[in-house]
Amino acid sequence: MTTPASLRLLLVGLVVLLVAYVGVLLAAISAADDGLRVVGRGAGPRVVSANALHGALSGMDAELANTVLVGDERGLGFDRDRATANYVADRKALGDAIEETGAGISGADARHTLSDLIDKVGVYDNLAGQVTLLDRQSDARALTDASPALPLLRQAAALMRDTLIPEADRLSAANAGAVESTYQDTYGRAHDLGRWSLVLGLLPIVVLVGGQVYVARRTRRVLNPGMLVATVVAVALVWTGTGAALAAAGHLRVAKKDAFDSVLALTRANALVRDANGDESRFLVDRARAPELERAFAAKSQELATFDGVRPEGYAEALRVAVLGFPGFAKGQPPPFGGEFGREFRNITFTGERAAAEEALRWYARYQLYDRQMRTMVARGDIRGAIDFTTGYRENESNWSFDHLTKALDAVTAINRTHQDAEAGAGLDALSGAGPIAALLAALIAAAAWVGVRPRLSEYRTGEQAKRHFPRPPAHRPTAPGPDTHPDRTLLPATTSPPTPVPAGMARTHP
Repeated sequence: MTTPASLRLLLVGLVVLLVAYVGVLLAAISAADDGLRVVGRGAGPRVVSANALHGALSGMDAELANTVLVGDERGLGFDRDRATANYVADRKALGDAIEETGAGISGADARHTLSDLIDKVGVYDNLAGQVTLLDRQSDARALTDASPALPLLRQAAALMRDTLIPEADRLSAANAGAVESTYQDTYGRAHDLGRWSLVLGLLPIVVLVGGQVYVARRTRRVLNPGMLVATVVAVALVWTGTGAALAAAGHLRVAKKDAFDSVLALTRANALVRDANGDESRFLVDRARAPELERAFAAKSQELATFDGVRPEGYAEALRVAVLGFPGFAKGQPPPFGGEFGREFRNITFTGERAAAEEALRWYARYQLYDRQMRTMVARGDIRGAIDFTTGYRENESNWSFDHLTKALDAVTAINRTHQDAEAGAGLDALSGAGPIAALLAALIAAAAWVGVRPRLSEYRTGEQAKRHFPRPPAHRPTAPGPDTHPDRTLLPATTSPPTPVPAGMARTHP
């Protein structure tokens, strides 16, 4: 292959490799961008909002039960006015969670579920108003007497248990499923395509370096400025472009696996804790359904921290032993329980997260011990004492531990949510403008390589390279013929013998 043909092939190969590199890089960037937006801006935050729906709904139901439980009784650690104020606060939190969940919601099923939930909340509010009004009309009843509002309270609790909370859980599960499926698809593609882009990005650099050596040898030039610029820009392109894609994939992994998975477990735990707290209040106010409500509390407890083979009456002690007696628990070993707390402790990642999670677990263990204490009081007939202890916010009372538990869960959740948002934001920032910049740099590389090769091709077209490589000797200029020469005759050496006579009639010939 001639030198000009080799140079043209080099340019064509370089352009093909650059196009392939940019194409793979853009695919990697697109995959990482999709995943980061879903985890950090889309379904990820909506999971938190949906679990907040569950928590707010459970809080409303618990406070409605507390309103009937304490009635007009004074001297307890909790009264009707506080229960009403808490109900209003939970109702406002529910409205905020509905607004956040509905923002950007996609899918006909999800929109229908949210719309149905909003309609049913109106029905529940109406029932809650009737319960409060009817219960206030029986202020003279004793604390241990059944309220005339109890049938309506059961109706409201059934609506909450059978419709509202399951709909909130469906929204949470749908968004969590969207996050998981998107992550499984986008992270794998972003990571693999990022690695392929690194391989493809090195090839144009190899071609440019090899091209420089080839041009130097063939054209007797030590340095080609255009190809040198193209090589430097190619290195910068791979460093920034592939680096951004791989960094974004790393941010996506941290945002999903390390942060979001913990947020999902912790917000679910917070909702379950509030739901279980409502079961305690209903256990006290609705004595006819006490066994059923005790089983409901035990089931939610097992969802929070699962112990296989432990009966409800032994659950609090098993949890206490796990928290206080498990050697190495604070040294990074996995906990001896499952559930939402187990998921969190198997996913500890960030600074301060373990200490915050252990604090929440200690408060949960204390809350469970206080629940067992309340049931013991009920078993021996001290209903008033059980109500006072369970609804009280004084130190070493049940709601005191419950309040600390929810705050501790919020604290460890905030650590993970902060990192989720930060990682998603950092990944999107890394990808900002990366695609157009990569395409622009690729075009600049091709242009610089062409600028470097074009003068060499021009030399071959004008013949200058031939002169540089194969110099010709000066052309011989013949002298003018003299009297003893002939332009077409080979000169013979001089001789002393006379010419041979030619017979008459014969033509004279030249030798």
